[in-house]
Amino acid sequence: MNLPVPDPILLTNSHDGLDGPTYKKRRLDECEEAFQGTKVFVMPNGMLKSNQQLVDIIEKVKPEIRLLIEKCNTVKMWVQLLIPRIEDGNNFGVSI
Repeated sequence: MNLPVPDPILLTNSHDGLDGPTYKKRRLDECEEAFQGTKVFVMPNGMLKSNQQLVDIIEKVKPEIRLLIEKCNTVKMWVQLLIPRIEDGNNFGVSI
């Protein structure tokens, strides 16, 4: 595959003091080309194809995960209903 690779992001640790002299920060209102938000990489050739095997596996597993979530919620509700309620302080020493 011939995929274009974006330039690496160079990060410097300005907190260790080894990078040299610190420079004054520019005010954002002076910069006319300032854009708000995060930078997003865009593939110049458009969208990439997804892995079809993974898509098939995900489509098979999704309904089972939803069923498992429903069953877990049912068990959680059942356990909550089994816990006796303490009403008016008349619990006669029964507590959980």
